[in-house]
Amino acid sequence: MFPFTKEKKNHLLFNASIEFPEKSAIAAASDKSLSDRLYYMGYTQAQVNTLKEMAPLMESILDDVLESVLDHLMKSPEMAQIAQNHSTRERLKKVFSDYFGSLLTGKIDEDFLQMRKRMGSTHNRNFVPVTWFIASYSAFNTLLIPKIVEHYQKQPALLAEAIQAVSHAMNLDSQIVINQYMDARLKEINEANDLRLNLQQEIVSVSQEVAASVEQTEAAISDTSLRAAQILEETGQTEKTSKNLVGLTIQNEEQMENMEVQFIQSTDKVNTSLSGIQDLKETSEEIIRMTQGIEAIADQTNLLALNASIEAARAGEHGKGFSVVASEVRKLAENSKEMSNSINTLIGKNNASITKLVSQMEDITQSNKDSQTKLQEVKRGLFTVKTEMENYIGMFGRNKQDLDKIVDSIQEISHTTEGLSVLTSNLLTKAEQNM
Repeated sequence: MFPFTKEKKNHLLFNASIEFPEKSAIAAASDKSLSDRLYYMGYTQAQVNTLKEMAPLMESILDDVLESVLDHLMKSPEMAQIAQNHSTRERLKKVFSDYFGSLLTGKIDEDFLQMRKRMGSTHNRNFVPVTWFIASYSAFNTLLIPKIVEHYQKQPALLAEAIQAVSHAMNLDSQIVINQYMDARLKEINEANDLRLNLQQEIVSVSQEVAASVEQTEAAISDTSLRAAQILEETGQTEKTSKNLVGLTIQNEEQMENMEVQFIQSTDKVNTSLSGIQDLKETSEEIIRMTQGIEAIADQTNLLALNASIEAARAGEHGKGFSVVASEVRKLAENSKEMSNSINTLIGKNNASITKLVSQMEDITQSNKDSQTKLQEVKRGLFTVKTEMENYIGMFGRNKQDLDKIVDSIQEISHTTEGLSVLTSNLLTKAEQNM
């Protein structure tokens, strides 16, 4: 509450008219766009001049007012936080002091207007809420108006003029600053709208590209899935074929083992035959020796028969019978020799055949040995093939498992891609609707 003092009753009364000032009385501003607004407000050049005349009063109380406002500002957590983050008490006091200094110049020139615009930009940049900025004008008026009333209380007309001057000046300032706020916000909104439009266009473009990519991906996944399934089927068939081949290899091993046994038996038989043939050859040689003995006996007998014939001839009539016997013995000896020669000839042919047969048998034996060696090599090769095929079968089994997982993964990717295609179509539709 402000104290009132008793005054004499004989003072002049102030009669206020309810009317706006003439347009010719309106304050002049460097920005011609403000003229209509100043006229609408009723802000006169006289009020501007009053502000200039109030400079001594304002300067006398300004320091106390500023200190009080700053103390009061720090009691608001929101404003205190903004002030601490973006300024200092000394800087704020300097700004307020410069502001009131410009307010009391009695001018609404370009410097006056530019200072208000800078204030609006600075406060907007520092995120000072416009409501709190406007409230600051009222905070100053809370302290200034009583002091103005105190100063002009005996001069009602000047008091009204002074209060109107301060109110109009601060109201004009608030308009300029709010306009700056609005321009900044409108600029941000336009920029945000441009960004939104650009983003929507990019979303449409990206969505179209994604949609095309998804279609290509779906086609690729479908093709890959078919190929993977085909590979899986071929792998299964190859595994089955490999198992059959391993079975055949095992059968071949068994057959080769039987062949090896037969080769061994054949070699044993050939060796036995060779042994028998050797015995037969030795027997033939023994017969040859015996025939040679027979030939020797036949020669001896033939000689004896010849001698007997000679003796029978000497004996004359008495030796005729003995001569016949001797002649028969000689024939028998000759026949024995011829027969022995024939036997020797046959035995010679037989020995030649035996020698040839022995050579053939030896060739067969060597061939059997060579075949056994090659058979061993083939067996080792088949064992290696069987081992490799068994490894392949194991690998095919693992590959089938991996391919099963790959096919499942491809199918999951296909389902995900289908979902992505739907989402992309929805996104594209929404983006086109919002453009």
